[in-house]
Amino acid sequence: MKKRIPVLDVFVNGKKWCRAGVGARGVLGASVTWVHAPDDAMPVARQGRQSTSLLVAGLAENLHRRWGEKTLKLGDRVLIRVAEAEAFDPPTWQAASDRKLEEKLDRQLYARLKRKFANPRRRKATT
Repeated sequence: MKKRIPVLDVFVNGKKWCRAGVGARGVLGASVTWVHAPDDAMPVARQGRQSTSLLVAGLAENLHRRWGEKTLKLGDRVLIRVAEAEAFDPPTWQAASDRKLEEKLDRQLYARLKRKFANPRRRKATT
Protein backbone atom coordinates (compact mmCIF):
# COMPACT_ATOMS: atom_id res chain seq x y z
CA MET A 1 0.00 0.00 0.00
CA LYS A 2 1.30 3.43 -0.93
CA LYS A 3 1.89 6.05 1.72
CA ARG A 4 -0.91 8.62 1.99
CA ILE A 5 0.16 12.25 1.65
CA PRO A 6 -1.57 15.59 2.28
CA VAL A 7 -3.45 16.94 -0.75
CA LEU A 8 -5.81 19.77 -1.58
CA ASP A 9 -8.92 18.81 -3.53
CA VAL A 10 -10.13 21.96 -5.28
CA PHE A 11 -13.63 22.30 -6.73
CA VAL A 12 -15.13 25.20 -8.70
CA ASN A 13 -18.92 25.37 -8.89
CA GLY A 14 -19.20 21.78 -7.72
CA LYS A 15 -16.81 20.35 -10.34
CA LYS A 16 -13.38 18.98 -9.49
CA TRP A 17 -10.70 21.38 -10.72
CA CYS A 18 -7.61 19.60 -9.38
CA ARG A 19 -6.03 17.49 -6.67
CA ALA A 20 -2.75 19.16 -5.70
CA GLY A 21 0.05 17.64 -3.68
CA VAL A 22 3.81 17.85 -3.23
CA GLY A 23 4.62 14.76 -1.21
CA ALA A 24 5.32 14.28 2.49
CA ARG A 25 7.23 17.60 2.90
CA GLY A 26 6.85 20.96 1.21
CA VAL A 27 4.47 23.87 0.81
CA LEU A 28 1.06 23.63 -0.79
CA GLY A 29 -1.48 26.41 -1.19
CA ALA A 30 -4.70 27.44 -2.85
CA SER A 31 -5.84 31.04 -2.83
CA VAL A 32 -8.57 33.26 -4.21
CA THR A 33 -7.47 36.81 -4.95
CA TRP A 34 -9.54 39.85 -5.92
CA VAL A 35 -7.69 42.83 -7.43
CA HIS A 36 -8.81 46.34 -8.24
CA ALA A 37 -5.66 48.42 -7.98
CA PRO A 38 -5.33 52.15 -8.69
CA ASP A 39 -4.90 52.85 -12.41
CA ASP A 40 -1.35 54.15 -11.93
CA ALA A 41 -0.36 50.75 -10.47
CA MET A 42 -1.72 48.71 -13.38
CA PRO A 43 -0.67 48.22 -17.00
CA VAL A 44 -2.76 50.38 -19.35
CA ALA A 45 -4.64 47.33 -20.67
CA ARG A 46 -5.91 46.46 -17.16
CA GLN A 47 -6.73 49.95 -15.88
CA GLY A 48 -10.23 50.27 -14.49
CA ARG A 49 -10.68 46.50 -14.42
CA GLN A 50 -11.27 44.20 -11.50
CA SER A 51 -10.29 40.57 -11.48
CA THR A 52 -10.77 37.58 -9.22
CA SER A 53 -8.64 34.48 -9.64
CA LEU A 54 -7.90 31.10 -8.11
CA LEU A 55 -4.31 29.88 -7.89
CA VAL A 56 -3.15 26.44 -6.73
CA ALA A 57 0.61 26.02 -6.31
CA GLY A 58 3.27 24.23 -4.31
CA LEU A 59 6.98 23.83 -3.66
CA ALA A 60 8.94 20.73 -2.67
CA GLU A 61 12.55 19.65 -3.08
CA ASN A 62 13.45 22.87 -4.92
CA LEU A 63 10.67 22.30 -7.49
CA HIS A 64 7.94 24.93 -7.95
CA ARG A 65 4.63 23.51 -9.18
CA ARG A 66 1.32 24.96 -10.34
CA TRP A 67 -1.98 23.30 -11.03
CA GLY A 68 -3.20 26.37 -12.81
CA GLU A 69 -4.75 29.75 -12.36
CA LYS A 70 -8.41 30.32 -13.13
CA THR A 71 -10.30 33.58 -13.57
CA LEU A 72 -13.43 33.59 -11.43
CA LYS A 73 -16.63 35.53 -11.91
CA LEU A 74 -19.27 36.78 -9.49
CA GLY A 75 -21.23 33.91 -8.01
CA ASP A 76 -18.53 31.27 -8.53
CA ARG A 77 -18.10 28.91 -5.60
CA VAL A 78 -14.70 27.54 -4.62
CA LEU A 79 -14.35 24.60 -2.25
CA ILE A 80 -10.94 23.52 -0.96
CA ARG A 81 -10.91 20.21 0.87
CA VAL A 82 -7.84 19.23 2.89
CA ALA A 83 -7.41 15.49 2.50
CA GLU A 84 -4.94 12.63 2.26
CA ALA A 85 -4.42 10.49 -0.81
CA GLU A 86 -1.88 8.15 -2.37
CA ALA A 87 -1.42 10.36 -5.46
CA PHE A 88 -2.21 13.79 -6.88
CA ASP A 89 -2.85 15.27 -10.34
CA PRO A 90 0.25 16.18 -12.34
CA PRO A 91 0.92 19.93 -12.22
CA THR A 92 0.22 21.99 -15.34
CA TRP A 93 3.57 23.77 -14.86
CA GLN A 94 6.72 23.11 -12.88
CA ALA A 95 10.25 24.48 -12.76
CA ALA A 96 13.29 23.94 -10.60
CA SER A 97 14.56 26.89 -8.60
CA ASP A 98 17.69 28.50 -10.00
CA ARG A 99 19.55 29.54 -6.86
CA LYS A 100 22.25 31.45 -8.76
CA LEU A 101 19.63 33.45 -10.68
CA GLU A 102 17.64 34.10 -7.48
CA GLU A 103 20.79 35.40 -5.74
CA LYS A 104 21.61 37.63 -8.73
CA LEU A 105 18.09 39.10 -8.71
CA ASP A 106 18.21 39.57 -4.93
CA ARG A 107 21.52 41.45 -5.23
CA GLN A 108 20.11 43.66 -8.02
CA LEU A 109 17.07 44.47 -5.88
CA TYR A 110 19.29 45.19 -2.86
CA ALA A 111 21.47 47.56 -4.88
CA ARG A 112 18.42 49.37 -6.29
CA LEU A 113 16.83 49.78 -2.86
CA LYS A 114 20.13 50.84 -1.30
CA ARG A 115 20.50 53.59 -3.94
CA LYS A 116 16.92 54.66 -3.30
CA PHE A 117 17.02 54.77 0.50
CA ALA A 118 20.67 55.04 1.62
CA ASN A 119 21.01 58.81 1.25
CA PRO A 120 18.01 60.48 2.95
CA ARG A 121 18.93 63.94 1.60
CA ARG A 122 18.45 62.72 -1.95
CA ARG A 123 14.84 61.73 -1.29
CA LYS A 124 12.09 64.28 -1.81
CA ALA A 125 10.06 65.41 1.17
CA THR A 126 6.68 63.67 1.42
CA THR A 127 4.74 66.56 2.93
